Amino acid sequence: MTDSKPHLVSLVPDVLKELLGEAQNALSRTETQIGSFIGHLADKGSITPEEAVRFGASFHERAKKSREDMSRFVDLRFALVTRALQIPTREEVDGLRERIRRLQRRVESLAARLRP
Repeated sequence: MTDSKPHLVSLVPDVLKELLGEAQNALSRTETQIGSFIGHLADKGSITPEEAVRFGASFHERAKKSREDMSRFVDLRFALVTRALQIPTREEVDGLRERIRRLQRRVESLAARLRP
């Protein structure tokens, strides 16, 4: 099991990015199709131009909220997966980098004191 963990760890971010991208693309295609359909209804006189504008704006707002919800969902799932696979967060890595920099400066300072 430990042999497969590094492989899984390397795949997780890419898989989640691909899933989010595919979902966002599907939502964009749906939004385009609905916009075309609303335009078609207005052209045929089934709805007024004002209704078409209202429907389009309403759908656009819902699509925007759906994108935001989807992004939050993926972020949450990504956090759960990275914790389960014990992958450090960006903040943890950045914190460790800063700690290493401080230690390097301290070592250099101590080394400078020891030089004749």
